[in-house]
Formats: sequence, C-alpha cells, structure tokens
Amino acid sequence: MVTIVGVVVFVGTLDVGVVEQADYLFESDVLSISRSLHGESPFVEAVTLGAWLHEHTDANDTIGIVGSEPEIAFYAQRQLASGYLYLYPLLERHAFAAQMQNQWSTELQEALPRYVVFVDIDLSWSQPSSVVFPFLLQLEPWLRTHYRPVMLIPIALNGETEPRATALSADAPPHLRRGNRGVFVFERR
Repeated sequence: MVTIVGVVVFVGTLDVGVVEQADYLFESDVLSISRSLHGESPFVEAVTLGAWLHEHTDANDTIGIVGSEPEIAFYAQRQLASGYLYLYPLLERHAFAAQMQNQWSTELQEALPRYVVFVDIDLSWSQPSSVVFPFLLQLEPWLRTHYRPVMLIPIALNGETEPRATALSADAPPHLRRGNRGVFVFERR
C-alpha cells in the first residue's frame, strides 16, 4: 500500500511539472529557450557567428575572442589564438591578473588570427561597461594596424532568435571600448 501511494505521489508530481513546463518541453525551440534563460548572453548569436566564421576561414586559421564566449570557437570549429578560453580569470583581482592579461595579449598578437571577435556585452565580462580595462586599450593600436571592421551583430532581444548582422565600414577605426552594443568582428588586413 505504501509503495502504491509513493508511486501515485511521484507520478502526480511529475505530471504537474510536465504541465507547468509544457511550453519548454514541447513547443519552444532551443534558441528561444536559450534567449529566455540567458537573456543578453550571446548564445543565440554565437551559433550564427560560428557558422559564418567557419565559412570564412580555413581549417588552419585561428580566431581571437576578446570576451568570454568560447562557444563561438566551438561553433566555428576553429582554434583560439590564445590558450585562454575566456577572460574571466584575467578580470578577477588576484596576484597574477596583470601577468595573465599580458600573456593573453601577447598570444593574441603573435598568433595574428584571421578574425578577432570583440564581445561587447557586460555579461561576457562580468563587469559593467563603465569599467575600463587598460590591457584592452593597450591592444587597440595593434588592432587598428592589423584589422578592419567587418560586422556588428547586435543582441537580438524581445524573443528574437534570428541575429541580424550589420556590415561595418572598413574605414571605421576598430576599437575595444565597451558600450554594450553587441558582438563585433574584425578581419585581418
């Protein structure tokens, strides 16, 4: 009798959970669920950008990601220009932060990746855009010398799951100043 009651309670609880989550389980697509769960994080945009990078690079090309979105490299099926998958550890306050920032910057510059992706979204930095990182500003002359802007992918909000890329003028000087505008792509000259 106790076993039957336990089974009935379990099935009843499971049934209520399924009914409450029916839209997630049966109606919503993966990109809509990602947007609703993660908000402004560029997971939806990463799929589109990764496919674009895959089409516009060779298997031996590397990409640089200035931000904390390693899924872009995964979707692109390309190696990162640095050994750091994301920049969170470089932004934390600890004794090795400056050394790690210098190492990341040196690896990126020496690799001279085919594309540099700048993720200009606060969630990718775990800091508001008002926080200025000197190591990024020091990287700007290198970026201006070797790269040209290609596109901006703004974060698709309001339930949008189709990112819209905007072509950027090749004459515009590339920069790494944060302002929460989206994901920038720069191509090596």
